[in-house]
Amino acid sequence: MINNKQIIMVVAALVILVTLSPIFAFAHACGRQTCYTLTITTTVGGTTCPMPGIHTYENGTTVSVKAFAYFGYQFSYWNIDLSSNSTANPLMITMNENHTIQAVFVAQNFTLTIIANSGGTTNPTLGNYSYLQGTNVTVTATPDDGYQVGSWLLDGSPMGDSNNITITMGSNHTIEVIFSKIVPEFPTMAPLTIFFVASLFIALFFKKKMDRSKKYTI
Repeated sequence: MINNKQIIMVVAALVILVTLSPIFAFAHACGRQTCYTLTITTTVGGTTCPMPGIHTYENGTTVSVKAFAYFGYQFSYWNIDLSSNSTANPLMITMNENHTIQAVFVAQNFTLTIIANSGGTTNPTLGNYSYLQGTNVTVTATPDDGYQVGSWLLDGSPMGDSNNITITMGSNHTIEVIFSKIVPEFPTMAPLTIFFVASLFIALFFKKKMDRSKKYTI
């Protein structure tokens, strides 16, 4: 029966084996010829293939390293040995010495296009604007006299009729504000009816009073 001591010894042996295996592999691969290391790092916003880390290659090996940007970022360039840059992707490295490369990623910019019909202005004004991914942009509409905000259209979809709208820039967007003329409101029939009845009553009242006045005068 296996006791705790034996289990501990087996686990320890496995740990030692896992720890030393890369060293043995390196020694085996480079035992007969020169090997060099390629150190790969990245900025925030992406990863690489091979993965970031330290990789060992035999002298003369050509290594292809490709950069992959995360959503909202884009690959910008490689920083090679802190002395040169390259925008090639994938980057080809010939291992005739140790190299360090860094994939540089930058936040992606998206375009907001603001358009409107006649009848008012916007802030920002009409045009195209570039914003970093994740930026919240508020567009305010100011109607001219006699106009109001009829509706907003975000990429063609209705978004209400308030005087401002906030957009989160996760992609390119087009925002359109539609101004509409204010239609005067006319009185409803109920007030008109009351006014007519009251006017008729007053007219009859004064007519009756005048009739009485004529009677007494005769």
